[in-house]
Amino acid sequence: MMLVGLTGGIGAGKSTVSKMFVELGAKLIDADHISRQLMTKEGEAYEMVVKHFGRDILFDDGEVNRERLADIVFANRDELQVLNSIIHPMVAQKMLDAVMEYINQDIVVILDIPLLAENKNRDSYGIQKIVVVDAPLDVSVKRLVQYRNMSVDDAVHRIEHQASRQDRVKIADYLISNAGSIEELTQRVNEVYSDLISILKS
Repeated sequence: MMLVGLTGGIGAGKSTVSKMFVELGAKLIDADHISRQLMTKEGEAYEMVVKHFGRDILFDDGEVNRERLADIVFANRDELQVLNSIIHPMVAQKMLDAVMEYINQDIVVILDIPLLAENKNRDSYGIQKIVVVDAPLDVSVKRLVQYRNMSVDDAVHRIEHQASRQDRVKIADYLISNAGSIEELTQRVNEVYSDLISILKS
């Protein structure tokens, strides 16, 4: 098994790249997906999140309104730290549990971790290589406005609350630029995956 950390700024297209890796044969463990599961009514983080942020963050059916919660935490760094302190340890444990399912298999396992550069937790997962998906600010903002219905100001604000492009590039073993065509992106993902497989088989 080869553990590969995948990260990238919001709007860079990391989800698209992770899907491409899966189509090529990799297994995916997605931190965002785990986080969403933890905050459902049946999730382990639900009570703690609601207790701190209040019932105003809930839909009528009692589920967490993630957009409302995001508006709160991205407007206040202290609140963001509180949310992260609740969620991150649970996510980390779930990811490690998932990794153990593949421990003796001859495969590439992608750990999709949006905040890998911020948390610098490569060693805690045993990550062997890091893939960073990168896109210029204007491209990321355009995608967030087009596909997530954010305003330009909100998109820029969200991006500014993450690690800088420079900080992410510093931790990259492989850099995947997602500023061009889907064909160019596909070719680059294929190149990276082929190299990872070569290392795995060596």
